[in-house]
Amino acid sequence: MCGFYNRDGVDGLNLGFAFLPEFEKKGYGLESTKELMNIAFYILNQTKISAITTDANVGSQRLLEKLGSI
Repeated sequence: MCGFYNRDGVDGLNLGFAFLPEFEKKGYGLESTKELMNIAFYILNQTKISAITTDANVGSQRLLEKLGSI
């Protein structure tokens, strides 16, 4: 699952993703979220995308760090 969500307290589009364990660490998260960001910026003309995660979710934190450097 990967998409944009309307979350209380988060400004603008909020990027969310979750993958079944057998699909983690295969690059699907980076590939799908990069494409969603392209759609948001270049088709939907958005200027801001937000994302949140928990302190314990290191995998999601790493993915968000990669996305922030694109």
